[in-house]
Amino acid sequence: MGWRGDDEILAQLASYAGAGEILILEGWESARLPGGYAGAAVWRLDLRLRAERGDRRTQSFVVKVCRAREVEAMRLAASLGAATFPRIAASRVAAESPDNPEASLFVSPFYAGRDLIFGDGAPVAVMRDLARLHARFERQARPGWSWRIDRTHAARLHASACDALAASARFRATTPDHADLLSRLGAIGPVSPLITEAEDFPPTLVHGDVHPGNFILSAQGDHTLIDWGNACWAPAMIDLANMVPLASPIWAAYLKAYRAAGGATPEPALLRSWRWARGVTALMYLPWVAEFRDDAAAMTAQALEADVALAASGPARLP
Repeated sequence: MGWRGDDEILAQLASYAGAGEILILEGWESARLPGGYAGAAVWRLDLRLRAERGDRRTQSFVVKVCRAREVEAMRLAASLGAATFPRIAASRVAAESPDNPEASLFVSPFYAGRDLIFGDGAPVAVMRDLARLHARFERQARPGWSWRIDRTHAARLHASACDALAASARFRATTPDHADLLSRLGAIGPVSPLITEAEDFPPTLVHGDVHPGNFILSAQGDHTLIDWGNACWAPAMIDLANMVPLASPIWAAYLKAYRAAGGATPEPALLRSWRWARGVTALMYLPWVAEFRDDAAAMTAQALEADVALAASGPARLP
């Protein structure tokens, strides 16, 4: 089933494609894009356009129907003019129903290429642009449309991870010590630093779901960070801990770009925040890993190790 169309959005797209030149929309076709949890609400849209002088062209876009907060986050990210973030060709926010996942939408150019795979390193250009994003919105007041990773959310992630492991036949079949791992994960309580330190670090606008499948690599070697559906206000390290090792060249490139853009969080706080985010991203992805992969034990260990490391180093002392 194709996208049902929207005259206002189509007019915006024709104007965007023309870049100052008047283009006539002769027709369009759409096809649902496969894959991902959001796949049911994402379409490729091909516009057939004709210029006044008669030459014709086809231009491709991606339409995503979503909640209003994703459109708002995309608009803020696009305001940086970052080459690795999707551009906004057209958008609509349903202010009267912001939480309706079928009421708002945005359209971006179609970025042809392949997804990265697990084991690929984080693209340096994207990390530099994320550094600029984090620095720009650090310590700014969270807008009303956004949400924040706080203690309540961290506790909810923990509960979901425990429930997913407990229900996973795959986890039990592939992990000899599954009962012990689940018991240790369940022992993380409300006073654990993995939960309590969710509000100890300066929040900023984050992508919130940085993993290899959300990077598109073009034939020309350019990267685009897609799927901003989990964007929120959170410690910046949420965007790094899953793919950027400490003391790596990519970490150094991020820090340099972050400082150049005015990022003010001291490095000791960033390091501790990275360790916290390392555990929280493990909790975030455990439900998916437990269902689709055989390395839930390693992901569980990642969360446990982060909690132990934070507890062993004492309470956070942040400015």
